Amino acid sequence: MTDLTDLRKEMDEIDAQLVALYLHRMDTAAKIGEYKRQHGLPVYVPDREQQLLQRVSEQAGPEHGERAQELFRLLMAHSKAWQRQLRANIVLIGMPGCGKSTVGEQVARTLGRPLINTDVKIEERAGISCGEYIRRYGEAAFRDLETETVGEAAANTGCVIATGGGVVTRPRNMEMLRQHGVVFHILRPLEELEITPERPLSDTPQKLRALWETRGPLYAACRDYAVEGRDAGERAQNVVALFRKHFQ
Repeated sequence: MTDLTDLRKEMDEIDAQLVALYLHRMDTAAKIGEYKRQHGLPVYVPDREQQLLQRVSEQAGPEHGERAQELFRLLMAHSKAWQRQLRANIVLIGMPGCGKSTVGEQVARTLGRPLINTDVKIEERAGISCGEYIRRYGEAAFRDLETETVGEAAANTGCVIATGGGVVTRPRNMEMLRQHGVVFHILRPLEELEITPERPLSDTPQKLRALWETRGPLYAACRDYAVEGRDAGERAQNVVALFRKHFQ
């Protein structure tokens, strides 16, 4: 006669198979999500889901059909959330010198995602630093170039996008970034922000404070989440945790 130890061992083996099948299902869901992204197809297909639930109910029979449907509704919800998470960009905004680049690098490394730094892209295109571009051609010209660069970055999916401090000054920038992105505002006390000649719009404490007074409300209006932390590593961990929670 089978004893309780043997039954528990059998249940453990079943559970291990279920975990493996769950991971296989989520991996397949990711592939389906990427196919849908490439072909412009919707994540949610109601008819397909209803057909699956009906089939599950029939396979489970009258005794377990309803519970089996509950299980598969949960599985489908996980799959859709996973597909949305894989497609979404992580967008970092915040004051100059708050550490968006460093946080972005760590988040990208943790999640295995490409990093797009819009200021770096601008400098590659212009052949000079962002600060020098502003000094030579003015802030308005720089913002035009920034909007072009942001548009290219925002057209991607599944990336980490670290933006310049003034990206929030143009609503069009945030419209594009939010199309596929979740926006994280990196917060640091003003006294911790680096003041450098390379940032002509905030190269004195007075300019930095005036910039915050202007942009602070814009950051608050544009963000999905505000992120703090003792250092860049903790801020990056908080971004990752909030991003994952966003799609639960």
